[in-house]
Formats: sequence, structure tokens, C-alpha cells
Amino acid sequence: MFPRQTSMFRIVKIPPISKINQYTK
Repeated sequence: MFPRQTSMFRIVKIPPISKINQYTK
């Protein structure tokens, strides 16, 4: 589970801030 979370965090960090904002929305 830990490795999977890190992978998701990396994917979220790769996209631009605008994309992160959409994810948080």
C-alpha cells in the first residue's frame, strides 16, 4: 500500500498545478 501511495503522489506531482487543483476539487 505504501509503494502505491508514493506512485500516486508522483503522478499528482508530475502534472501542472492547475491539474492538481482539479483533483482537489
